[in-house]
Amino acid sequence: MGSQTMQYQINPASYQSVFAVPADVVDKHLRFAGAAQLKILLWALRSCPGGFDADTAAQALKLSRMDVVDAAQYWIEMGILQQTGGESSAAQSSPYAVSPAVETPPAAEKVNLPLAPAKPLSEDIARRAQESPEIAFLFRQAQKKLGRTIGYDTQAKLLMMHDQYGLPVEVVLMIVEYCVSRGKGNISYIEKMAMNWADRDIDTIESAEREIDYLNRTNTVWSSLRSLTGYGNPYPTTQQQQFLNEWTQSFGFDVNMIYFAYEKTIDKIGKPSFAYMNKMLAGWSQDGLRTRAQVEDHEARRRRQDAPQTKAGKTEAGGFGISYDLERFKQKAAQPPVYQKKKRGS
Repeated sequence: MGSQTMQYQINPASYQSVFAVPADVVDKHLRFAGAAQLKILLWALRSCPGGFDADTAAQALKLSRMDVVDAAQYWIEMGILQQTGGESSAAQSSPYAVSPAVETPPAAEKVNLPLAPAKPLSEDIARRAQESPEIAFLFRQAQKKLGRTIGYDTQAKLLMMHDQYGLPVEVVLMIVEYCVSRGKGNISYIEKMAMNWADRDIDTIESAEREIDYLNRTNTVWSSLRSLTGYGNPYPTTQQQQFLNEWTQSFGFDVNMIYFAYEKTIDKIGKPSFAYMNKMLAGWSQDGLRTRAQVEDHEARRRRQDAPQTKAGKTEAGGFGISYDLERFKQKAAQPPVYQKKKRGS
């Protein structure tokens, strides 16, 4: 007797209170989003239309604040959320306010915007693949790298990357391969990366190799830092990548020193902050401090210098200073004692 297929449905009684979920979340992103990202998205959708702040979400969902910010950043990059507030400096504790993305009201003055890239028709795709061996090669290789049969939507966007964004076939395939290696094999993510590269003129094999090397380096550092700190996201955000590259390439610090800065940041302001860590690491680099021991020794010397002597010889650091002149004491001790004869009857 064959096994029956398990089927499920929503309990109708649970529909007493509902909220909307964008179809793109299920159609394009559900397979690739992590647990924290899905929690934050559902929290954001439930919080419509007022939005939410990172601290409140972290407390309610039992996540770290940095996990909340990272998860929200993922949906911001996917165009689902938008950031409506932020921190002006690392020392401030104002949370990120995040709201579901909404249409921006049209400006009063008419602005001529560039036309969006035109999606080719199916007959145009077939014709280009037939006329150009290079395009046919692009479709075949992309299909192999993605591990699935590609249909009209994927073919159209791949063709747009080449014909409209101006990227060579080899560069498009490098993007596809990199995105698949990160578990981001959906065509929307690939297209967004292709648009970013085209805007930044990463349109040769050499420049693409440099960019991928940069991304792989920062991903490796992030993976090590994540294992030490417990960050939730498997990959850093764009801003975090920039910080990590600065710390490792410009400042020359390894992940142990970055983690040391993370620990000191938690001690100082009570929460993770890449911006605060950046100020700390930049200062260490400027002072030539390369190890934990050097940082701790430097801070101890600075504390001693900053602790003024009091009249009683006691310093603000809790120690005791010398309250007598040692040289004067030695000179007096070397002189013979002076005796005075006591007068009779006195």
